[in-house]
Amino acid sequence: MTTLQSHRDNLVERLIDLAIEEDVYTGDVTTDSIVPESTSAVATMTAKADGVISGLPVVEKVFRRFQEDIVFKPVVRDGDTVRKGDVILRIEGSYPALLKAERTALNFFQRMSGIATETAKYVAELRGTHTRLLDTRKTAPGMRVTDKMAVHDGGAVNHRMGLYDMAMIKDNHIKMAGSIAKAVEQVRSKVAPGIQIEVEATNLDEVKEALEARADIIMLDNMSTEMMRDAVNIIGGRAKTEASGNMTLPRIAEVAATGVDFISVGALTHSVKALDISMNIQLTPEYLTKAIKELKQKHNAVILAHYYVPAEVQDVADFVGDSLELSRKAAQTDADMIVFCGVRFMAETAAVLSPGKTVLLPVPDAGCSLADSIDGEDLQAWKKRHPDGTVISYVNTDARTKAAADICCTSANAVKVAEAVAAGAQGRSILFVPDHNLGAYVNSVAGLRMELWKGCCHVHERITSRLVEEALAKYPEAEILIHPEAACSADPKITGNPRCFFYSTSGIIRHVRESERSQFVIATELGVMHRLSQEAPGKELIPLSETLVCEDMKKVTLLSLFETLLHQNPRKTVTLPSETAQKAASPVQKMLEL
Repeated sequence: MTTLQSHRDNLVERLIDLAIEEDVYTGDVTTDSIVPESTSAVATMTAKADGVISGLPVVEKVFRRFQEDIVFKPVVRDGDTVRKGDVILRIEGSYPALLKAERTALNFFQRMSGIATETAKYVAELRGTHTRLLDTRKTAPGMRVTDKMAVHDGGAVNHRMGLYDMAMIKDNHIKMAGSIAKAVEQVRSKVAPGIQIEVEATNLDEVKEALEARADIIMLDNMSTEMMRDAVNIIGGRAKTEASGNMTLPRIAEVAATGVDFISVGALTHSVKALDISMNIQLTPEYLTKAIKELKQKHNAVILAHYYVPAEVQDVADFVGDSLELSRKAAQTDADMIVFCGVRFMAETAAVLSPGKTVLLPVPDAGCSLADSIDGEDLQAWKKRHPDGTVISYVNTDARTKAAADICCTSANAVKVAEAVAAGAQGRSILFVPDHNLGAYVNSVAGLRMELWKGCCHVHERITSRLVEEALAKYPEAEILIHPEAACSADPKITGNPRCFFYSTSGIIRHVRESERSQFVIATELGVMHRLSQEAPGKELIPLSETLVCEDMKKVTLLSLFETLLHQNPRKTVTLPSETAQKAASPVQKMLEL
């Protein structure tokens, strides 16, 4: 390593130390008071605007000042162009280290990338010419080394680092020496070999004098474009030429056409606009999983996860299953607290079946298009018109709807419940709510003529006969396993096909696990694929469509589960009026008695 390079590296280290000292000094009083040292997290830096990246080595050094073994994973390299929204890098380490390093790291990163971005614009204007772009000493105090690194990453050439690595003879030097020739002679007699000498010239006479004095580089300072062209012709390649002064972006292509070797631009560093880069910090899945287990034990809680929530949430749950199945299991435990990772109606069902337990919902606004298609008032109005009628409510309804129903059913027992109700109805009206697809399936299988509510699951509504027929043709050896909420559930071409089977989500899993077949097309929400892969390893599982995703189910995350257990925010507590809960429990109990 050269002495100059060693000096520049040392400047970077000292600059980082100074930046950290001015920001952190004796410590981060906020982070040190709140965030445990053992908390691990992952940070993601993202471009908030188009630009050119610079400063990754400096940013890494900043983070390692706070944690030596931090994991630093750049997605791009210095000099790469990024677009708005692009991920630039990820950093894994302790949460306190990431928080303490964040501002200092971003200050370097945003400034350096801003310089590189601006530099790249000038470099683009010079493309196709032999002219190279230079920076100047017009840099932020103390930050010249990083400013010049950024200029290099933007595609330009660094001019002298300081007063020590190149001789620059300007008008004041010339006045003191008496002439350009004498100034060049004095410098050459005293500087070390290899130090280049540049002379500033403002007219053609000074150009000729500098050329006679054998200057290495002649700066054409604040000349008109025409004069610069004449100067280049006079010099004729016997010295390098640098154009300087009023070198704006619209002008440099014209200046380059004069044939100058370099154009220097102070604006690259003295009035830079920082590139907008954000840093988002999240607790790591490993830390969250460990913390969730500890909090669960501390609060005597049971965690329930529906098949459709994200895989990592399923993996940390005590029970994974369908909504009613989960609520019944929770009621049988001695847990004081139920945390239901699913949507709101599921948590309400748990509250109905466990009146003495605290029920928490990690995402209070996680709703269900099917459950939201009806409420208790709708059923009361129907009953007024049909005073002798019976309402069968699918369990995918809120507590008020259940409270107004006569009996509940699940997708697994809907046919059995409907047949039992029809046997005692003696021709009186039966209303099935709220899923018209499931109701149509029950009507077709049981030969009934129940009135059907016009609700549906927006995910299962996408499971059409056309999609199923395409899967049958594409996978001739596969069995097609379909949830009866599907839009095709009453199509005889589908229900009558020997390779098509209609099941609840649990039934789909059981079929795959027990079947001797090896290939299955799964026609329900994609979240079940995780459980299927665990229950039936080695079998080929093909989703009917990649669009079968319930956005509300996916709102539940490890972080929201962790925060729910940690803070027990009242907003996440599911409470029901006692009268509503008691009335809602009755139709569920009637179903269970069947």
